[in-house]
Amino acid sequence: MSTGLAAPRRFAALHVPAYRRYFTFSLMSMMADNIEHVISYWVMFQAFHSAALGGFAVISHWVPFLFFSLYTGALADRHDCRRLIQISQSLFMLNASARYLSILLGPAVGGGLMLLLGPAWGLLTNVLIYVPFTILLARFPYTGHAARGRERASQPFGLADAWNVFTTVRADSRIMTMIMIAGATSFLVGNAFQAQMPEYANLLGADETGTRYTVLLAADAAGAVIGVLLLETANAFSSPSVSVAIAAAGLWGVTMGLFPLTHNYLTAVALLVLAGVFNIAFQSMSQTLVQLLAPSQIRGRVVGLFTTAMMGLRAGSGFTVGLLGTIIGVRYSLAVSSFAVVAVSFGLLFGALRQARQAVPFA
Repeated sequence: MSTGLAAPRRFAALHVPAYRRYFTFSLMSMMADNIEHVISYWVMFQAFHSAALGGFAVISHWVPFLFFSLYTGALADRHDCRRLIQISQSLFMLNASARYLSILLGPAVGGGLMLLLGPAWGLLTNVLIYVPFTILLARFPYTGHAARGRERASQPFGLADAWNVFTTVRADSRIMTMIMIAGATSFLVGNAFQAQMPEYANLLGADETGTRYTVLLAADAAGAVIGVLLLETANAFSSPSVSVAIAAAGLWGVTMGLFPLTHNYLTAVALLVLAGVFNIAFQSMSQTLVQLLAPSQIRGRVVGLFTTAMMGLRAGSGFTVGLLGTIIGVRYSLAVSSFAVVAVSFGLLFGALRQARQAVPFA
């Protein structure tokens, strides 16, 4: 009789037809969201060559996430999530400056559209990519809620309720650690380096066509794809772990810190590929842990709190990378901010390992 456990099914979620449709069309929408910024960042840099303007673009975008993510999570607890996503899709199409997290194909496709169609037609074409996902949600059978009889909060969500959510999750050190590392990585680095990528490309010998700029963005995207494949195929990552998630965040900080310091273009591309691998590992593990550990009755609000840290605090990276870059240069501002992420990750990893040792009873 075999006592070994059955190997986990690879890409298990993709074996569910409904998820395959959801994944495909939501990927298109996230990609479209990223395309607009790839083009606009390049146009801003060509027109103004201003690190401060890139920093302001980051700040102005992420401040709404900082203030409204908790409220959005409360809405997800109370209402049909399909309708909420459709509303956000409409806002995306009407206001292309809005941006959501996209870690896969958006930067590469955005650069390709810019090279193929030019900035103006590239942005116009990008609007159409949002349409399929919005249509799919009209007939999608899943609402984001469990059984019909699930009790939903009927009281309005306010600051007092937000504090109660924080108090509830504070008792779980694993959730709090994920919120802390997400907040640190977002505030210090976030995605502000993408707003400055045209200047990094220029420092590495880019020309007016934007080809080298596109390749740098594609390298980060390629690393994310490789990371997804590794997460699904490596047995070491078959289940999310707090320590591994923190370590991945620290390694992301190392690669992002080395990237602006190199003067070799191929080395820069390789570092961005590695950064994409570590970034997807950290983000997927941390969000999975939060979703699994959050109490079901307030899961939307807990995820909203995590989103405030993961996305809302990215407004800070507009200062740490963008505005600081006007003083010491964007190369050094990104390097300093990234190595600060490494320091925070080391501290949190030390604390997590010590707590894990204390939790194991002595023989």
